[in-house]
This record gives sequence, C-alpha cells and structure tokens, in this order.
Amino acid sequence: MKEAPERTFYEKPESELYRMVATHYGNDKRPWLSSEFSSWTGSIHLALYYAKSIDAKHDPHVAVIDTRQLDGEVLVWHVPHLYYEGGLHEYMAHGSIRGIGYKAVSYKTLMSAGLANVFPELGVVEGDELDFGIDLRKQMFNEPPIPFPEDELENSDEIKQIRKIADLYDHLSLPVATSLICLRPRPWVRSQPEGWAALEQAAKLFAGAELLRDFERGNWLREGVVLTESPMDSMTFPDVRQWIELLRAICERAE
Repeated sequence: MKEAPERTFYEKPESELYRMVATHYGNDKRPWLSSEFSSWTGSIHLALYYAKSIDAKHDPHVAVIDTRQLDGEVLVWHVPHLYYEGGLHEYMAHGSIRGIGYKAVSYKTLMSAGLANVFPELGVVEGDELDFGIDLRKQMFNEPPIPFPEDELENSDEIKQIRKIADLYDHLSLPVATSLICLRPRPWVRSQPEGWAALEQAAKLFAGAELLRDFERGNWLREGVVLTESPMDSMTFPDVRQWIELLRAICERAE
C-alpha cells in the first residue's frame, strides 16, 4: 500500500472485503486483484525459519510492528477471526506500515549478532519455504523443557546473546527478547506448577522494562484469547502460548 486506499476498511461493502481477504490469503497474484493487506505472524520461530529458507534467493529482513506507533490507522486480524478457522500462522494487517512502530533487521545482520547460537536448529533448515517450520517446531517442543541456570540468569551467555540480538530492534526490543527466550520449550510451557518459578525468574529479567501505554491491559493477555491450536489446522504454536505467559508475568510485576 504505497498510498492510502480511497475508502477505509469499514467503508467497503462486505462482498468486497470478503474477496479482498480471500484473494490475499489464497496468494492470488493477478494484478487486478492487488491486495491492501500485508501478512504477518505472531511466531518469531516461524519468521526466522522462513527467513532462513529464502536466504539463498533473497535478502530477507525480519520485521516487528507495534500498531499503536504506526503512522495512520492499521487494523490487524488473526486469520481465524477474519476468514478461515485454520490459518493460525497468519495475521493480516490493513494499512500502510510505516513510522516508529516498524523496525526491520536483515537476516544476515541477525546472524552476525549471534542468532545461530540462540537458534542453532536453523543450520539444518532445508526444503519448502512454505513449510513455515511446522515439523521443526513440533520436534523442538516435543523435547523436555530447557531450564534456566539456577543462579545468575541475567549474566548467562544465552541471555546476553538474546539481548544483543533484541537491541538491534531499538525501542521494540522487548517483544523480540521475550520471543527469543520462547523459541524452545521452557519449564512453564505446559502451565505446570514446577514451571511457575522459572516463569517468575524469566519475568524478573525485564523488571526495569518500560512497558508501552496500556500494554498490560491488552485483551490478548487473557487466557485463550489468542488461538495457538485448532482442530482445523495442522499447525500449533506452543512457542506463542508460552510467550504470552511470559509477557503476562512481566505485566503482573509492573502493576
């Protein structure tokens, strides 16, 4: 969307909205069906996997947005809420993505900052770029949870590396750092009591973080609001589920 559309989203007839959503989700590239949406994901695991899978052919960048800090109105929907009960991997954003709420970093820069140390499994990624890491994510989250060091978590090599990568996103570093921690199963992934201490330990890492306005009151923090698994879809996102648990714990500490 190089220019703002002539009509806002809610000014369009429902039939036009349905066609626009269906053609975008179906990846219809006919020029007269140009889309007013861009595609996003809530899973940094998926984004990094996809970036790796196309790295040999393109110069991919991994972007983060905060819709409240973008220039102009941007509306975002999770595909299951808008169109199709599957499609858990995709969010659709309607509006021009520009302003301080947008930050993109090249995949090569992320690797230079040590991403391979945080996500070594990317080194064996091959095959279909549209796989979106389904098998790898399942494989990783079928493994036992990875504990944190009992002492000096703040100074552990892993956390130092994660902070270095997240700092590339400047004022949007918090969602990046927390999602990188959740790339693999952590002790709270299954919401069991033995994981609560680890969750609290991880939340303490961000005790001094300046949360964005009204961040802690976001509806997405409530249990079950964000769909991370569905009988209609082969994809599941335990990484997103445990990420939301961590963000909720951070917000509870800040209240």
